[in-house]
Amino acid sequence: MSPLDPGDLAPSTEVLVAPVHLAGPGTSEAVFSVLDHAAGWTKTVAFGTDAYYASPCQRVRIANPVESHYGGWTITYAEDPLGVPDWITTFDRNTPHEIVAAFTETLVQSLPNHFRDHFSDGKHYTGLGPNDVLLRSGWDPVHGSRPYRIVSPDNRAALRTRSGWSTSTPSC
Repeated sequence: MSPLDPGDLAPSTEVLVAPVHLAGPGTSEAVFSVLDHAAGWTKTVAFGTDAYYASPCQRVRIANPVESHYGGWTITYAEDPLGVPDWITTFDRNTPHEIVAAFTETLVQSLPNHFRDHFSDGKHYTGLGPNDVLLRSGWDPVHGSRPYRIVSPDNRAALRTRSGWSTSTPSC
């Protein structure tokens, strides 16, 4: 059987691609849907295309600056709504949107109880962190890197982690 020319396929044709990152990021509709339907979250659109969200407690800020150099999503959390972020995560424009949607959905659902469901006594606690899942999938640690990094088997993706602290603060 000869390979198909992608130009022969209709845009809506579903195909299986492996490894999955070669399929591209997909559409961002799922991410916007999670955030647009999150109770109490505010949305601001700037420059015609950039979307910015803030949680009801103003501790979480989410930006999707489409025209920026890297594109994608930046998510920050600060214990003090006007303070320096306690953590920041970024997803560039090539990150599959299913990953960003899953992250934002978990964030939106967990923020009201300050993520307690994901701690060791919580109903969503699995005992596995992102590093554990990726290491079990063949990702390799970069020894001596600071912050800690692990890379995918094909070296096309990486996860950087810096150790920090966790506190109990009032819910959102």
